[in-house]
Amino acid sequence: MSIPLSRHQGELLHRQLFLALREQIRRGVYPPDSTIPPEDQLCNLFGVSRITVRRAVSDLVDAGLLEKRLGKGTFVLAQAGRASKRTSLNFVESLLQRSRQTKVKVLEFAPRVPPSDISGLLALDGRTEALFISRVRSVRTVPLMVIEAWLTARHAVHVTPERLRRQGLSETLIAHGVNYARVSQTITAVSADPQIASILDVDVGSPLLRLVRVIEEGPNAPVMHLAAYMTSERTSIVAEFKGTVLESREGGRLMHHVPTTP
Repeated sequence: MSIPLSRHQGELLHRQLFLALREQIRRGVYPPDSTIPPEDQLCNLFGVSRITVRRAVSDLVDAGLLEKRLGKGTFVLAQAGRASKRTSLNFVESLLQRSRQTKVKVLEFAPRVPPSDISGLLALDGRTEALFISRVRSVRTVPLMVIEAWLTARHAVHVTPERLRRQGLSETLIAHGVNYARVSQTITAVSADPQIASILDVDVGSPLLRLVRVIEEGPNAPVMHLAAYMTSERTSIVAEFKGTVLESREGGRLMHHVPTTP
């Protein structure tokens, strides 16, 4: 299936392809030590020339995400985990309310080895599988968000695709006695890769909000890593704090990732 990039004036094709492939790498579509598709497949998939593909891939190599190996292909490099545990919020009731107000479609439900950063946050050794669940939540026919969850094996036994069609994931876990003792949350801006763009019905490379939550039952007892992708046009993220919380570490903090020069 072809996924043509936008050809609006001023939108460089190699940059769009760079952003699309970068986001797929970060989401684990192409895990560390795997190869990305060869040039001819990328040309057919995105409807671009070899020159465009080569420039985008070269930029990814320069960014330290890919490595070309002579006679073997272009490989994804392992990345240092960028997800980190941030602010703790009491949000269970809002999750339950959202599950009742929207419709869900299960897109994928299968065991997989998570990307290295997610494995680290789930206290896995990088070879152990977790249950991967991909869903889209909609109101009527309008898609609101794509949700990708990685659930540790111990907690995955409580979840089935049939149950997820009737009940939210958090609702299911809580019903089986899982205690959301700690929730770490990070919100960033990302570009829509072809898969997410298709589901949300937006252009490839469109800006999205990505909300990542790491849920634990207690210290060193992870339950789930969850990432939700949404457009700012359809979704706002609202949090309320007491004044005293803003002066404490529970209020969260801004983290800046600025590259250092040698």
